[in-house]
Amino acid sequence: MKRESVLSWLQGRKYVVLLSSVVLLIVLYPILRSQHFDKESLNILLSLVLAAAIFALSQRRRPFLLALVLGIPALSLTWGPNVAGAASETVYGSLVVVRFCAHLILLSYAAILILYDVLHGGPVTADKLCGSMCVYLLIGVIWAVLYSLIEYDSPGSFAVTQAALALDARNGSGYEAFATLEYFSFVTLTTLGFGDVTPASSAARTLTSFEAVLGQLYLAVMIARLVGLHIVHADQ
Repeated sequence: MKRESVLSWLQGRKYVVLLSSVVLLIVLYPILRSQHFDKESLNILLSLVLAAAIFALSQRRRPFLLALVLGIPALSLTWGPNVAGAASETVYGSLVVVRFCAHLILLSYAAILILYDVLHGGPVTADKLCGSMCVYLLIGVIWAVLYSLIEYDSPGSFAVTQAALALDARNGSGYEAFATLEYFSFVTLTTLGFGDVTPASSAARTLTSFEAVLGQLYLAVMIARLVGLHIVHADQ
């Protein structure tokens, strides 16, 4: 009985759980990376985000089952390159690309369904507000994965002005550039544009432009929708 009540309590705060895991990835990973806990810490934090994304969809049967179908391979592939060190370069590279794609598909699927849930209607609750923040942060993480994939496939797609931000995407699991490109993703999403990391290829520039526009549109539409929902349900 106690176990069911805990699960019910967590499901009522499903977006809080996801938001916490994403914030941990954004904030904690750069710190751990600077302390030389690179690959393992990223895998752990990514696994937490993926698991929390699956859990966030657990209240509806069909979306949850599809999330499991997408999530189990994504979670397995998170650790795949760690156990494939002896594989040929071609096989290893293919495994890394498949892992990127698995992460992108699951995170995008979760973001779309959470966005639908937030915009669909009903009173504006604290969990719904956390859901809106989850989608915004997931956009940043999704684009960081996209940038990492581009840099892995075509090294030199992003130029950096500081040696500390050097991108070495081909040296290892493919996520070696993730901390820098995650930073670049959120700088782009918020249109701060510091200029210490810049897109150098046409694909990188296209994705960067789209992320900047999407970030501004998301904030405008989401704020308007949440205010409208709050006004509607405040009068009832």
